[in-house]
Amino acid sequence: MRGKSLATEKRIIRRRAVDDSDFVIIDGIRVTTVARTLLDVALDHPMDVSVPMIDHALRSGLIDAGAVIGLADGIRGRRGAKQARWALALADPARESPAESICAVRFHEHGIEGFEPQISFRIDADGTIARVDFFHRAAQVVVEVNGEIKYSDGDPGAARARQERQREFGLRNLGHHVFQLGWPDLFRPGVFRHIAHVVSARSPG
Repeated sequence: MRGKSLATEKRIIRRRAVDDSDFVIIDGIRVTTVARTLLDVALDHPMDVSVPMIDHALRSGLIDAGAVIGLADGIRGRRGAKQARWALALADPARESPAESICAVRFHEHGIEGFEPQISFRIDADGTIARVDFFHRAAQVVVEVNGEIKYSDGDPGAARARQERQREFGLRNLGHHVFQLGWPDLFRPGVFRHIAHVVSARSPG
């Protein structure tokens, strides 16, 4: 059974058939399950909305990888199914923030493959460890996604900014090309075209 959509000036209402098994009672209120809610969001919204939600649910243990695979298997032929399957396939609990999740979506949208999340390096002889948000092994490219707020809280923020600069110098000294992205950069296609160009230029072969 297919539902119908109703568009109004301020909202779009999706009408779908929902099984009783897709509901739970929380604090006396009947709501859709986490899995069903994530599926509906993936079907109806862009991936930069749905992927951060799926990543968070996986990271928090609200849903497991097997359930995500099951969601993807059951939506062929539905409105938004292709987009939803990609969102579910891209999900990764290793990402630690919505910004990192959106960055992964942008990699996908720009055809950039090979970035791994949360990779650690020893960056100096003293054994200092740096963990980066994304690393492309073949091209030796690092992408960090930094929220400006952590640098704007006075002296502690300034200290963290210095640590970040020292860390970046250490990564560059290892021969890595480092991109530092702020939140606005996630919505600038030119940034990701540049990343794609650097990855291509630095990849062997």
